[in-house]
Amino acid sequence: MNYLYTADGAFTPEIFLAPAVIAVRDGAIAYIGGDLEAARATVPKAVLQEFPGCTVAPGFVDLHVHGAVGWDFYDCPPAAIPAVTEFFARHGTTTLLATVTTGRRQQMGAAIAQLAQYMAAPRGGARIGGIYLEGPFCSYARRATFLPQYLLEPDWQVLAPWVREHGWALRFVGLAPELPEAGEVISKLRSLGIGVCICHSDGDHRDFERAVLLGATHLTHFYNGLAPLHHRRPNIVGGALARGGVTVELIADLHHVRPEAIEILLRCLGPRQVCLITDAMRATGCPQGEYMISEQRALVQGGKALIGESTLAGSLLTMDQAVRNLLSLGFCLADVLTMATKTPARAAGFTDRGELRPGQLADLVFLDNQFQVRATAIAGEIVSQERKD
Repeated sequence: MNYLYTADGAFTPEIFLAPAVIAVRDGAIAYIGGDLEAARATVPKAVLQEFPGCTVAPGFVDLHVHGAVGWDFYDCPPAAIPAVTEFFARHGTTTLLATVTTGRRQQMGAAIAQLAQYMAAPRGGARIGGIYLEGPFCSYARRATFLPQYLLEPDWQVLAPWVREHGWALRFVGLAPELPEAGEVISKLRSLGIGVCICHSDGDHRDFERAVLLGATHLTHFYNGLAPLHHRRPNIVGGALARGGVTVELIADLHHVRPEAIEILLRCLGPRQVCLITDAMRATGCPQGEYMISEQRALVQGGKALIGESTLAGSLLTMDQAVRNLLSLGFCLADVLTMATKTPARAAGFTDRGELRPGQLADLVFLDNQFQVRATAIAGEIVSQERKD
């Protein structure tokens, strides 16, 4: 079915249009502008849906999602996957990368296989645009919630069966570039068209530069799981801030990263290199209490999940809340929406989403003047809409 959507305005995300009319044909944007009659002429017999008081933007693209509503992609049953994707669609996410955490090798392989099977026959909610394998080649010193017994030295033979069977579904593999043989693994992954993230690393700026030269293009949850910036040892953080050359993830829940550190990051790299992510874990969308993550108990209260006294265990964030958080700090709306849409889409290699222009997928989010999600459309079809009282 074809659609016409009207709203008070639209962010493309970098340009603002008002009023906004979007015509959708066969799941893609056929027209965007301010002329309803021109839109009707472009897509005749389209169904009109109006969103007064709303701004429309590209659907959010979240590159780092472990789970929600009680489930984790690492160990959930197949029937639970739609519950997770539908939850995030209600919060404006239209594409996500299902993230498989470092754990038992057999379970990691099973999770990859299950997600690949789901991707071949999806069943509603946000699109799973690929799998992000977060580890297991990570630094012991920067392991965060990863259990030490599951950390491995880089070895292509660990990845080989997963890549052979489901490489088409792997969008990113994350690793610590300072580990022995990491360079060989980076080169092999890139030769097969699989993206490489720097993650959970105790490396220095030289390790960062080598990894980028070999083909690493992305940096997982910037500041977190990395050696901190020091004026005599810039580390991975300093390498990225000084050299650029990669896109980086930011968990903007205001627990993982202080506002001042967010401002430093954006002053150095700007919105075209920073991707808002959630790093959401299974307790996202759930009541306070205890939840299992990485085979450990995490206490969820006060808007964050902790293992022990101080180790953050993922986040409870949604992309719409991340947008509101940055706006509350005074950042520009166009920049914030760019970090939630176009930048992550391009970072993950998606050229068909993340912008509002003809030819792009009609993945849309409608936001009210408080930036609450009023509706989400995927391929032009409304998949979530707040009911009017």
